[in-house]
Amino acid sequence: MPALAQSGAGSQDSSIIGHLRPRWGSYLVSAYPSPARANQAITVQVYTHTDEVFECRVFDSAGRDIYVLQAKQSTPAGLHNFIIPPFTLPSGAYMVQLITYTASGATNVVDYMRFSIIH
Repeated sequence: MPALAQSGAGSQDSSIIGHLRPRWGSYLVSAYPSPARANQAITVQVYTHTDEVFECRVFDSAGRDIYVLQAKQSTPAGLHNFIIPPFTLPSGAYMVQLITYTASGATNVVDYMRFSIIH
């Protein structure tokens, strides 16, 4: 079982919420709270070990692309927090998808995570 994030935990950032997954590269750390109430903001955390060109998108349970957390852009290494404001999405199950881009423009879906909103 992965360890909880702690201050001074090696190369990992101490502001990470929840469990760290023992991986390198770019990955989704958490989407919280889940389930969220309609009046709660949802925070999505992405961790990159190197500078990376990536985008982060939200899809509904039918697979429709409904919200862009970050459009495709170059992003420095480190922990990145993206906020979905309260009342932005209706009740339901959602998936956050992290997509990276290589120098040649090829895309890779490197991670995804589910969260839900209840009213």
